[in-house]
Amino acid sequence: RQLSNDDFQVLTKPIISSDLRMAIECINSRPFPSFSHDSLLAKRELREWSSAENQVHDQPYKNLHVLIVEDVLPNQILAQAILKKFSCTIDVAQDGFEALEKVYACTQRIDLILMDVQMPGLDGFSATQEIRAYEKRMGCPAHYIVALTAHALEEDRVKSKVFGMDAYYVKPISFSNYRMILGEALKRQLKVTCAPKNKQFQYYDAIQSLKKIGEHNLLQTALLSIEKD
Repeated sequence: RQLSNDDFQVLTKPIISSDLRMAIECINSRPFPSFSHDSLLAKRELREWSSAENQVHDQPYKNLHVLIVEDVLPNQILAQAILKKFSCTIDVAQDGFEALEKVYACTQRIDLILMDVQMPGLDGFSATQEIRAYEKRMGCPAHYIVALTAHALEEDRVKSKVFGMDAYYVKPISFSNYRMILGEALKRQLKVTCAPKNKQFQYYDAIQSLKKIGEHNLLQTALLSIEKD
């Protein structure tokens, strides 16, 4: 049995294939549905999403590697879906501790860290503070860290600056804001690529290798030699 009006159709379960096919054909034949005043934002975002794929194919974002630090699975999936449209390479950390592991491992350059601020264990603020201390200690270029939060609180915005985050966005992030974030990440990537490496950063890979194989005495010696240089 099928009930319908100008805005929707209702199919009673169990749904047979012929009824489902008819409903889909009916929906496809209609013009874009009207939205109420309260859902104008949803309409705008839907239009943006529908045209986004064609807009980003010729952009250079495919050279960017992005680390998503997020403990909520649906948010991880959404961020990955959007970033894949920009052809970025993506890695995911479940919390602040895992994010630190990925930064310390340095298996691949990280051009952008999307850092959720509210996470169990080590939150985004504390993780960022640790990353900044590590960068200073190692003499390596600063990561571009963007704070993400579900709550538009002024104290979180201020706190993100205090802990060393570069930008602050409230979720959900629009496609246009993702484009702005990636554009800034690309600018920073180019600056790092063109800048001469200092001695400490040249030793970076060797130090990571010593950490992995557990040569703590040699690691300590290497760190002392860097401090003398």
